[in-house]
Amino acid sequence: MIYLRTLRFIALLVASLCSGMTSAQNYPSKHIHILSPTPPGGSNDMLARLLADKMQHVLGTTVIVENKPGASGTTAVKYIMEQPGDGYTLLLANNAIAINPLLTSKARYDPRTDLVPIAQIGRITVIIGGRLDLPFDTLAGLVTYAKSHPGQLSYASCGTGTVPHLAGEVFKRRTGIDMIHVPYKGCGDSIANVIGGQVDVTFSTMPALLKYVEQKRVKGYAIASEQRISAAKSLPTVAESGYPGYAFALWHGLMAPKNTPAPIVERLNSAINQVLQDPSVRQQLAMQGVEPTGGTPATLAKIIASDLKTYGEVIRETHINLD
Repeated sequence: MIYLRTLRFIALLVASLCSGMTSAQNYPSKHIHILSPTPPGGSNDMLARLLADKMQHVLGTTVIVENKPGASGTTAVKYIMEQPGDGYTLLLANNAIAINPLLTSKARYDPRTDLVPIAQIGRITVIIGGRLDLPFDTLAGLVTYAKSHPGQLSYASCGTGTVPHLAGEVFKRRTGIDMIHVPYKGCGDSIANVIGGQVDVTFSTMPALLKYVEQKRVKGYAIASEQRISAAKSLPTVAESGYPGYAFALWHGLMAPKNTPAPIVERLNSAINQVLQDPSVRQQLAMQGVEPTGGTPATLAKIIASDLKTYGEVIRETHINLD
């Protein structure tokens, strides 16, 4: 009996593997759906639709974008975790997929084991700026002023637990300064209040803030990237300003349900990297302040692991939570 049960188990396993191989060989044979965890109209949605439009030409099938906002992106994550790993339902994820489980016990997922990385698509650098009437024009000046006026400066972010917020908290600790955090429900509102003089400094995203720096409605201090960015050539990096090892960016990447066959992941990864080499795509991304990246599934997995470590440390130290 044990022998027969073993034979049946082996037969089922072989049949399953053969079925998976056949499915991967025929992929894609129907429409693909990309979930955007944000409402229509935002940068995440824009990127999802640009990606879908170009991927369908590479893959030879229709690619549809579905918006599933809610719970800071967790609604979309939980939905995709319930889908079969067949490559037909994908998630356009961002840093929130790593940050949310650190902020709230309601997330209840591990991005390293409950989802499969396909490829990073692009990243958006964090930028630091301030209101026009502040008595300093550089990042070093900000630090000097903040040290001599502890607790008197305030800084705005795009919301509690967002990358700009956490970037601000890390900067405070790296430089030993004390600033009061003022969270908003989006980068636009936070910048409007810096322009209006209600808040002193802002940690924001480059697409949201740079145009106001160029219009001289906000001072630009530095960008939180390893190297200068062509779209903001006049702004130094934080490292150039005297604080090395500081880099923060919002990233976007495509992910799939766990148990998605490796050949399907490889097919999707190849399609994304091909799309990101399209000059028209690169131009559209640049206009939105997105730096195209691409890369392997392992690269995206490494980024997620790094986020869990970096943001986990600051969240524990500052006791930030959304519960």
